[in-house]
Amino acid sequence: MENSKSPLLGRPNNNVPNEHHHALWTRWTVSLAVILIVGTVSASLMRQHVSNEVPAYFFAISVFHPFAGLLFYPLIVLFLHQSKLVKMELTTRENLATTLWAMTPVALSFACNNILTMYGMSGQTNGKPDVSTVLALILQKLVVPVSLAIESVYEHRYPLFVEGAGVALVMMGVVVAALTSHENNEKDDVIGHGMHYHAKLLCLLLASVPLATGFLLVKRATRIVPHVSDIELWAVLCVPETIFSIALSYLAQYIHSYDQNLHMTEMTAELYTGLKCIVLGVSPPSSNDSFIPSCQSAAKFNWLSLIPGFAFNITIPVLVRQLEDSTVIPLLRAVALPLASLVAMTKIDPVIATPFSWGGVFAMFFAFVGLLMCYLPQKRS
Repeated sequence: MENSKSPLLGRPNNNVPNEHHHALWTRWTVSLAVILIVGTVSASLMRQHVSNEVPAYFFAISVFHPFAGLLFYPLIVLFLHQSKLVKMELTTRENLATTLWAMTPVALSFACNNILTMYGMSGQTNGKPDVSTVLALILQKLVVPVSLAIESVYEHRYPLFVEGAGVALVMMGVVVAALTSHENNEKDDVIGHGMHYHAKLLCLLLASVPLATGFLLVKRATRIVPHVSDIELWAVLCVPETIFSIALSYLAQYIHSYDQNLHMTEMTAELYTGLKCIVLGVSPPSSNDSFIPSCQSAAKFNWLSLIPGFAFNITIPVLVRQLEDSTVIPLLRAVALPLASLVAMTKIDPVIATPFSWGGVFAMFFAFVGLLMCYLPQKRS
């Protein structure tokens, strides 16, 4: 069996039938999986700082990330092209139009997930969590079974029993890790709920659908434009995703404050204030609210999160293309949660530090075994 000769470019291996792609766990794909897991853990911990410091600016956070990609990914593509590591394929209008058409539904899916997740995780007006951390973590990882179901329908096949068992073990690891983290961290306790609690709960529940759909659409896009490199796909993705994120930020503000009858100018000013806070560290004018956002701290962690965030994001289309599998992404991201609980036990970060617990160790064991069950038994000659 011959492996792809250009893994950095994300070229598909056309010599391998689709049903054999689960066997393509080479050193390269394993390395990418490690980068995705470690990058997810690092970025998530840093973004948790941002959410804790500025819970009211959830819509600004959802806009900043694709906008940052819009600024930096083209520079990365240009650097790789100048280094002769990537051949630019988006030099013609036809290629650019086809790629944009393939990535636009991906952008819409990711933008919907971002705004739903950021709103669902946003705190109350006093900065305390509304939906408990343990429940929010579990609801976000429902993307794993949802992704398996959506991909199975798309591929017109039934999931293997061992796949279902593996996903169940991964979810067990997620639940154990979340419960362990909750028991060891009393700061996660929620006393009372805000008036939008049920709406936030519903958003976290629904967020898995556009995210799983987005991963599947990435798989579809790699088939539509197989000659376009993965880094170029992500550079193009950020254009429509930024537009969708800005539009959804206005919609989210309108729904969130429908009783206040906000005008467009007021929502624009609020978005601008939020972006200044998380990008430049500029605090808003003082108000009568009991919670004053710490914009300097939020901006620091927001910028730091871009490094692991870009790293693991670039691995997504490469892994999907190499393995011909979109469920692998939420599975690997789910494994990152038990790993994050182990990192918290090292007390390397005082904000998320928790005492040692065997529950976190067992959670990592369940998640890792579940991941192996989903792929190793399917290896074929």
